[in-house]
Amino acid sequence: MKIGSELVDALVATQLAPRLRYRCLLFQTGDLGVLSELCEAAIWAARQLDGRVHVLEYRELLDDIGALACSRVLEKIENMSNSDPLVVAGPLHFLEYWSQQVAAGFWEYLASYSTGPGIVVVDAPREQSVLGAFRLVRMIPGTDIRVFKSRLAKAEDGLV
Repeated sequence: MKIGSELVDALVATQLAPRLRYRCLLFQTGDLGVLSELCEAAIWAARQLDGRVHVLEYRELLDDIGALACSRVLEKIENMSNSDPLVVAGPLHFLEYWSQQVAAGFWEYLASYSTGPGIVVVDAPREQSVLGAFRLVRMIPGTDIRVFKSRLAKAEDGLV
């Protein structure tokens, strides 16, 4: 399945615009082949913003025992997204090691992200803790890709 990279480019460019207060965009798909393609499209789109992008792979958020602590994951995200856009490339299996409350805190942090150039998260479907912090704003036609943005974002941010 081919993803419309122009659409991903446009979504990332508009939703990570410096004028916006909340700059985190979440893509979800249940197809792992599409997820990989979507990660690549998100990396390309984020790179178009200023020529540089950091990528945090899901493997980097696991250790020999299981998932890193939420505080360590958030610290990595904060450090990597400070000066350049960040793509968190899933599937984010580490979330399954955390309690629902900890996972909800993780999503709340991302939904309230407003200090750097922006974060794009690409993951498998996770409705339970995501829907508290994010809202579904679009489906990409011809795919199962869902696009979410922070519930904190206002109508002037677009994608309402």
